[in-house]
Amino acid sequence: LAVIERSVFLPTLFSGHTIVDAAPDVAYINTPVGNPIFRDMLQRRVLRLEAVRQGVADTADYRNRVANFERSTVFEQWMKMVLEPNVKLSAEEVRDYYRDHRQDYSSSEMLRVHSLLFDSPKHAAAAAAKINRGTDFAWIRKQAEGLVTPDSAMDAPTFDGNIFGRSSMPETVQRATAGIDAGKATTYQDGRGFNVLLYVSEVFPPRVQPFEEVKDDVAGKLYSQRLTEALKDYADRLRRHYLVKIYDPALM
Repeated sequence: LAVIERSVFLPTLFSGHTIVDAAPDVAYINTPVGNPIFRDMLQRRVLRLEAVRQGVADTADYRNRVANFERSTVFEQWMKMVLEPNVKLSAEEVRDYYRDHRQDYSSSEMLRVHSLLFDSPKHAAAAAAKINRGTDFAWIRKQAEGLVTPDSAMDAPTFDGNIFGRSSMPETVQRATAGIDAGKATTYQDGRGFNVLLYVSEVFPPRVQPFEEVKDDVAGKLYSQRLTEALKDYADRLRRHYLVKIYDPALM
């Protein structure tokens, strides 16, 4: 049920809607929720009337917001009418951009990582050295000297054999595992006193996404860059012919 001033809409807009009650200047309209066009129109008009009733339209903040909206709307329309029609991309240009920026469309290196906690850097390093000489990680997990159970070390970093993207891991872990091969171990201290052994059971190299999977993203990024360049070029040409004054000291 919506309440609105009778003068806001022409009577033809109420076609198909039941006027529940009527007064000289107000109508109570039973509007179906399933009519999005009428609902959106009604919402815009009602919100505007309520803003006027509460005096919101007289505040500086409101006027600034409206002015900013109007400027941005005009600018967007100008972009669509003046700049965008002149920005063209060929299929070859999109493919060339993809070829020159393949690293941007590559997945991170992935590692399957297991971790153990030790009571000292010495014991952690000794266990890692044994693994790197061929000792089975499962044996180290059970028999290594100085092991600390995760239950006794609250908030300690743990890796339970899941696959992690290198870029998503903490920086200390990224540094510790840099260049590591599958089947090898390394150690690090996380800054909170935990002595951690990391065992990498598998390494998955970065995978470059095929062009067909990302061509829309590539085209969108290249188009955005070209549009920005076109805007800068247009602004430079304006400056060569017109005097530009900046009235806001913060922008000087």
